[in-house]
Amino acid sequence: MRCVLHIGTEKTGTTLLQEWLYRNREALHRQGVHLSTRLGNKNNFYISEFFQSEIDDWARGAGLFTLADKAHFFRNFEEAISQEFRRAAASYDVLLITSEFLHSRLSRRGDIARLADFLSGFCTEIDVICYFREQSSMATSRYTTELLRDCMLELDDFLREDARPANYYYDFKAIADNWSAVFGAASCHFRIYDRERFIGRDIRTDFLAALGAGVDPEALDYSEVPCNPALKRLQAEAMLAVNRAIPYFMPGTLEVDARNLRLKRQLLCLEALRKGVLRSPSAGDIAARFGAINEALFDCHFDGAYLFAAVENEDQTGIDPCDAGLVRETVERLVATVP
Repeated sequence: MRCVLHIGTEKTGTTLLQEWLYRNREALHRQGVHLSTRLGNKNNFYISEFFQSEIDDWARGAGLFTLADKAHFFRNFEEAISQEFRRAAASYDVLLITSEFLHSRLSRRGDIARLADFLSGFCTEIDVICYFREQSSMATSRYTTELLRDCMLELDDFLREDARPANYYYDFKAIADNWSAVFGAASCHFRIYDRERFIGRDIRTDFLAALGAGVDPEALDYSEVPCNPALKRLQAEAMLAVNRAIPYFMPGTLEVDARNLRLKRQLLCLEALRKGVLRSPSAGDIAARFGAINEALFDCHFDGAYLFAAVENEDQTGIDPCDAGLVRETVERLVATVP
């Protein structure tokens, strides 16, 4: 049995791919591709958590504050997935594991090697698929995710703090080097997250080509699947205002304030807020930070061809600053009425 590890990266259409793959789980099974339900349904995040040798935000949110806590939580996990993989090896050609957290949370080469050693007990061949997205665009998309949680920063401030070459999350050269060092360059299939570069301009079609399992696309359901829509500019202003007025976490705890979530859900339903483009006027400067890293990435892993589209500084959000101010003021007034 061959294993295919789809490791992300985050913010590269992984939710859409995972929803689509699991919607087609039975059809894929009939074509020899196994998708696990023990690793976390759709996003197989348990695989990254199990092999990560540190405590992250998910673990703390689950009440796991030490490695001993984590070991206890996962005490039966290895045997359970070992049994599943042994059964899969007898019936399927491909074991497909998909989790963008493999990109962001397995940052230590030793952790990646432990994953490789484990999988090699069941699989005769292991391939890695990873999509890379230009960093300023990736960081802006990540900002929307953080706004839906607890972020209290303006977009430019977030980008200034988060989108740095020293942040492994965006250091694609380091990521590609780590996974290639463990699995071998020939087994790592690095691709660019860009609609214009997708086969058929569809990431699902592109992913099937990378999968290389001979899956018949005509046997799969391509109807629309739920995904994480990008926030519009006014929606982002509203989420930021909520977080500043009602912090996402209750003071001194990791318990989420239900008022924060409730108000956000209500605001996201408003058609009037679905306006404007969420874009930093300094996007070109952010992109330039990663010039040396990206040059090295493309030289080492893409035969030297620089494949990211050029990014320029421009302030074209399509929103009057007065509208943004009005949204914030309205949210502040709404907060006063939230029980």
